Amino acid sequence: QKKTNTNKGLSGIKFVISGTSDAGVKVSTTVTTDKNGVAVSGPILVGTYTITEDKSTIPAGYIDGKTIDKVVVKRGEVADATIIGTTTLKYLLQR
Repeated sequence: QKKTNTNKGLSGIKFVISGTSDAGVKVSTTVTTDKNGVAVSGPILVGTYTITEDKSTIPAGYIDGKTIDKVVVKRGEVADATIIGTTTLKYLLQR
């Protein structure tokens, strides 16, 4: 979730989820925040991934997020990854 300092969600912010699944499949997908500032992906294969905020989609005057390394996706769970406190990407794990 990407929010302003007044707690309003920012739409149109892109995040890239990339890495290799436990089965050796390379994964790279992009998700975009909705009008509430929330980005939700479809199923992600079980594995370990990096999540990066696409700096080119951040409006002028806003701080860009840091990359998160080693986000572990486990079977049948929903996980959150936080980038700089107010940026959260939610994704659904593969069953």
